[in-house]
Amino acid sequence: MNNSHLKLRGHIKASGHTIPTLARKVGVSTSHMNNVLCGRTSPKLDLCYAIIDEVKAEKKDIFDLFPPDDTRF
Repeated sequence: MNNSHLKLRGHIKASGHTIPTLARKVGVSTSHMNNVLCGRTSPKLDLCYAIIDEVKAEKKDIFDLFPPDDTRF
């Protein structure tokens, strides 16, 4: 498991969300959210920002939490 993956999961946990509640809040299915978090799917930029807003992470960290070109995995 990569450091950025752990950071994102840490933000999710710290915000009090579970994967299903976060998925519901940002408008995607739980399976899609799991696929994003496991690296099977690359999220679109608007989904990245929605997740960041929902977990109250700083927008400047977007490329740390969602590195371009799947370099996170």
